[in-house]
Amino acid sequence: MNLPGGVERLRAIIQPFADKKILDDETQRLALEALRLIDEEVPAEGPHGGDRKSQRAKNQVGNTKLIGNTREYNLARLKKARPDLAARVIAGELSANKAAQEAGFRERMIQHPATVEGFLRAVRRHLSGRQQHELRDAIR
Repeated sequence: MNLPGGVERLRAIIQPFADKKILDDETQRLALEALRLIDEEVPAEGPHGGDRKSQRAKNQVGNTKLIGNTREYNLARLKKARPDLAARVIAGELSANKAAQEAGFRERMIQHPATVEGFLRAVRRHLSGRQQHELRDAIR
């Protein structure tokens, strides 16, 4: 039996229970365990190899491809390069994005309004004094 949407759809069904948005601690524990078991079955190659790529390619139209911004991609890469962080993601201690940042695969991103005030708030909030001076000098 094939589940429409595959592993991603199954994870989407279970994730709200794991996030403790609904029900109780036991349900959350069971949901986290289910996600861990699913992640153990995801091939280490992830989206770039094995059967998962073949199935995804069959479902896609055009020349789109997965890039490094999905949980599955980050988890597959962590399993190869940083199994310690991958284990924390699977256990629900850390998000895949945060683990990828800690591993140096991704940079931390911020969002702000595209206004002078928005940029200024972001600079004051996220940059050190030294970095703010560097930015000021670079703008001049």
